[in-house]
Amino acid sequence: MKRKVKKIIEYAVEREYILPKWMYNPKSIEHLGSAIIRLKYVERLLFSHDFAKAVFGEKYVCINCGKIRSTPSNYCGGHELFEVIWQHHLQQAVISKDPIEYYYKHINTES
Repeated sequence: MKRKVKKIIEYAVEREYILPKWMYNPKSIEHLGSAIIRLKYVERLLFSHDFAKAVFGEKYVCINCGKIRSTPSNYCGGHELFEVIWQHHLQQAVISKDPIEYYYKHINTES
């Protein structure tokens, strides 16, 4: 679990996520992964809006077909129901049995 959390955090930081001050302002990602696990802040981090934006991005997803678009105004084969992709993934992570695994699968398909 620590390895997965560390990789997820590294992924977000690479995408310019700024670590929140409540995380002890750790000196390295190595320290960060263990600090988060030990302090039980995993859910607080994974379920934060800014973290989800960094990991999943701010494009739009068609609710009906799953196509990714840069704006919600792009016509999608008769579908006009769009959601910001980070919000969509955050909702899925919250209801998933294992939010860490949900994030981890995403970063491994994106990398």
